Amino acid sequence: MPQFVDLPCEMVVAIFKHLDYVNDLFSCMTTCRYFYRCSKAYRNLGLEMVVKHVGYLLPFAIAAEAVSDSPQPCSRAMALKMFQCLQDDPGALVNRLYHYPLESLAYLQEMHDRMEIFANLIFRGICDHITRGVNTRGLPNLSSPAVFAQQKKHFCRAFYRLELYVRLFEKTNPRRDPGKEMFFFGTESRDQIKLWSAVVETGIEFNRDNFGDEGFLSELPATVIDDLKFSWNFDAPHLQRSLNIGYYNSRPRMV
Repeated sequence: MPQFVDLPCEMVVAIFKHLDYVNDLFSCMTTCRYFYRCSKAYRNLGLEMVVKHVGYLLPFAIAAEAVSDSPQPCSRAMALKMFQCLQDDPGALVNRLYHYPLESLAYLQEMHDRMEIFANLIFRGICDHITRGVNTRGLPNLSSPAVFAQQKKHFCRAFYRLELYVRLFEKTNPRRDPGKEMFFFGTESRDQIKLWSAVVETGIEFNRDNFGDEGFLSELPATVIDDLKFSWNFDAPHLQRSLNIGYYNSRPRMV
């Protein structure tokens, strides 16, 4: 059975920048996740066109925009319809890629690159702080190049999501509790938990010292941060439960 892949950060950018408002963020994100998964499964659809222009950014923007065109209760049904279309005739959705404004996508790519730079800067500062004498008992050995690269990837992805989610929630409804909107589930490890404890304790201070009050590391409730930092693993049972659609088969047909 194919495994669910990680939710790409670029999809969040697409939702954040291209929708006037998102009343049903849940359906948008789930649809985009599935679109990405199918793009990996169906290798014969000419998706190299997508990669050539803006990497994996373009299909997520289209999927999110399509689902949110009607942000009423029917959006869940629209998401299901898109899932079925992706399984039965994925080429029909891929054809829509040719009608997306490339100028807007270039702006999204610029934002993505800028956020990645900030994430890398903050991660390096946190690692320096850890290696200068913070209690490192039980933390991953960041002197190992392989471990360092893995932890850097995890941090930058979670940081990137955290920032974009905060801005998305503020844009759609400043009074909304973001914790209620999170539906990520993941696998935890003690090493990751300890490393992220150091991130939470030192990251905000480092951020303010380097970027001032308008910095890029937002303070959110710990439960929300937990949802984000462990979100890179997502399997079929979790999707099935969060969708609450009993007859939907979450396994796409391979071709």
